[in-house]
Amino acid sequence: MTATISPVAGLISDKYGRRPLILIIAALSISLSLIMTSIGFGSCKPAPAHCPQRYFQVLPIVMTGFGYVIFENSLYACIPLIVKP
Repeated sequence: MTATISPVAGLISDKYGRRPLILIIAALSISLSLIMTSIGFGSCKPAPAHCPQRYFQVLPIVMTGFGYVIFENSLYACIPLIVKP
């Protein structure tokens, strides 16, 4: 997921800027997804054969992936802006 979305996220980050805000949103997304995973979001207890909530278990994983993509693109793009050549 990271390899396919990373170029698009990089283009958006370069076009619109506002990297500090993007970094904060990405960190909040990753934190929220980890909290959702730790409280057992979307899990059925006891797990029946067909649990309609099991599809919601994918949501924290996707949120972590998007947060990582946005975070790494914005963070690596900040290095040339801060360090003098």
